[in-house]
Amino acid sequence: MADDDWREFAAFAGPELPQLTAWNNKIVLVGDSSHALSGAFGSGAGFAMEDGYILSKALEYYLNDIHMALPLFDAIRVPYYTRMYRHLAAEGNKRTRELEELGLDATYDDRVKVKVIKAGNSMGWIYNNDIGEVWRSASEAISTAAYS
Repeated sequence: MADDDWREFAAFAGPELPQLTAWNNKIVLVGDSSHALSGAFGSGAGFAMEDGYILSKALEYYLNDIHMALPLFDAIRVPYYTRMYRHLAAEGNKRTRELEELGLDATYDDRVKVKVIKAGNSMGWIYNNDIGEVWRSASEAISTAAYS
């Protein structure tokens, strides 16, 4: 296949959700349903497992009281996904500026370098996310608040 036969198709990306629970805490979205990020980080399965872990810990903590557990799940996971959406928006804006600066004379290789090669901000907050520590911090904060 020659280079001029390639086509670019953007993967679907859904809107950022303000909460991951609905219908009086009877529904909770986890995995790709809660953060349609178009495979931006290559960690969708990991995010789904993190969601499941936090949901199970919240349910355990509140003895399966979904009206307590699901808001806690929201409080822990929504800020994490908000940070991802903000990161994607910033990176998208950066790449758009870089492509505009290259101009119409940019080579295919130059365009690929701008679109594909990751540079700049560390992604450790995603790839090294210690979900167990996230839960420990959240549960300690709840316990501290309860006894204050």
